[in-house]
Parts: sequence; C-alpha cells; structure tokens
Amino acid sequence: MAKFIEEKPVMVFAREYEGNRFYSIGISKKDIDGEWENAYMNCRFKKDIKLHNKTKILIKDAWLSFYKTEDNKTNWYIFINEFDIVDENLDSEDTVDEVDLSDILGDSEIEVSDSDLPFD
Repeated sequence: MAKFIEEKPVMVFAREYEGNRFYSIGISKKDIDGEWENAYMNCRFKKDIKLHNKTKILIKDAWLSFYKTEDNKTNWYIFINEFDIVDENLDSEDTVDEVDLSDILGDSEIEVSDSDLPFD
C-alpha cells in the first residue's frame, strides 16, 4: 500500500449523488511555463466522517488505494485515515453540490454499493 504524504493543506470537495456523498481533493502544481495546474483525485474517509464542501484539511495519515469494477476497471482513490481541519467553509453549512455521477466517475455506469467500500 502506497502512503500519501502532503505537507500543506488540501481542499476537500463534497458531492451528493442519490443520497451518497463523494469526496475529492484538489492538487496543484506549476507547469513548465510556471503556470499553476489543478487536478482532482477521489478520496474516502472513515465511515462516520462528514465534511462540508470546500473544507481545507491537513492530511496526517493516508494511503493510495483502489477498487475494481465489475468489468475489471481500476478506480484509484486516496483513503484519508487521519487529518486536521485547517479551515472549514462555514458559509455552506452542510450543503454539497448536486452533480451527475459521471462528473465524478467519468462516462462509466458504475454503481457503488456499501459492499464496495473498504470500511464498515
């Protein structure tokens, strides 16, 4: 299992789909021309964790993991086991954006059930 280490805070984006909450984190880097590029990676937390959209966290313990779909496609995510909240977006209260699942998982028609998750 590959450990994920990030020394600066990251922003967590929360999305709702059919009553389930999905998370991703934003990652930035400079390109060859010195311009900032942004990318997003799906992430998961322990079962009872519920974060507001755009909460900033400092990751203390996390690792890279994956799950396989029925057609054997690999989907990567970061499992964030321990973190500190650096700045919580209090304006959004507990609201999250409603999005189409394809915005999160691409064009595939993947259904994620509780049995697919790596925790109880």
